[in-house]
Amino acid sequence: MSENLICAIFDSSGSNLEMGKSRLCRNLARTLIQLKNIHTKIEYANLSFEIYTLNEKLLSVTVNSNGDIPAFKSAGTTDLSLLCNYIGELESKKKYCPVMFFTDGNYKTSDIENLFNTVRKNRYAKLMLIPIGLDADLRKMLKLKLTTFSAENILAAVDYAITYMFGNIDTPKSLRDIVEIDENVLFSKVDVSVVEDSWD
Repeated sequence: MSENLICAIFDSSGSNLEMGKSRLCRNLARTLIQLKNIHTKIEYANLSFEIYTLNEKLLSVTVNSNGDIPAFKSAGTTDLSLLCNYIGELESKKKYCPVMFFTDGNYKTSDIENLFNTVRKNRYAKLMLIPIGLDADLRKMLKLKLTTFSAENILAAVDYAITYMFGNIDTPKSLRDIVEIDENVLFSKVDVSVVEDSWD
């Protein structure tokens, strides 16, 4: 697994065929894949994405030879237990890995509760929600009390993942700690020294 990996899972159930959600998901996946080539931030140069679709199966998406994302095939229902299992597998590796889940959130309450019980006990595999479509069930999603970003704020979601989810970022103990927080803190084992000017 890449040290700086973000997993993006796109709901591809039959409801994704409505209101252009499937096309939107594909375009968002394209955005993620293209980020490291078009973004100037050093953090993005060290970033990689694994793309999956989820309905009755969890399938890895292979980027085409031209760098594009193939069309998503939307059908059937979404089995959230597969997402729970996937999160559990990531957690067992004890490496910080954000999981961005793009979905309209139209699930049974029991499935939502199962997902909640899975994510609340995980320290490493952090789940983020990206609601998709005008019919997204935000009320159910918000009950999960997870970090949620709108689709148009996808870059902010990636920045959040980089800043807060790649490893333990402790509360700064001084002003100098804040000044010294840069890519070395986020992407290496460099320790920031505690200096004298405490906030206490």
